[in-house]
Amino acid sequence: MSMIDEPLRVIKIGGSLLDQFHLADALQTWRRSTRAMREVFLTGGGPLVESIRNFDKIHPIDPEICHWLAVDAVSLITRMVSAILPESRILEADRYCFEAEKDCKFTLLDVGHFLREEEPRRDGTRLPHSWAATSDSIAARIAEIYGADELVLLKSTLPADCTDWQSAANSGFVDTHFPLAVKTIKRAYCVDIADPLQRHWEPTAIESNRPKT
Repeated sequence: MSMIDEPLRVIKIGGSLLDQFHLADALQTWRRSTRAMREVFLTGGGPLVESIRNFDKIHPIDPEICHWLAVDAVSLITRMVSAILPESRILEADRYCFEAEKDCKFTLLDVGHFLREEEPRRDGTRLPHSWAATSDSIAARIAEIYGADELVLLKSTLPADCTDWQSAANSGFVDTHFPLAVKTIKRAYCVDIADPLQRHWEPTAIESNRPKT
């Protein structure tokens, strides 16, 4: 089997994890517990994107401007996270996601190129340029376009009293666009890597996340 034929896992590192002292160790622990796949990581925006959101609440600005400011903030966070991960690399062009480097443990995708150049010309439901779609939906869109076998949202908590992605969105656990963005993904689930046991949550109505045949 060639590298391109190996299963692909898209992993989003939640912004709420950025203030965890042992983030790098927690990521390493989680990776050792999973089935080996090609992996592409992306980050949430954390406090930088929240500062843009708060500014927008006080001084409302064009949603398109907010969108690209948030994308630029995520690019900066990606470089910060790469600095604490051993043997990591950052990809700016998404076509390189499928190349593997023997000594690279973490491949981080800078989503700026993907969102500006790749996503607009791809089939499927386009991401809205608004607060309705955050890095959760960006991760789902990447997983959809590249046919990922798994989409994993690494978080600092798990949804409470939720059975599907819609109820998770209603509770604010994921963004409001995510239930639509995740519909064609083969498998999507969350892991609380702030928890020493690293518990996970997956919708009980799994079939709703798979394309109808």
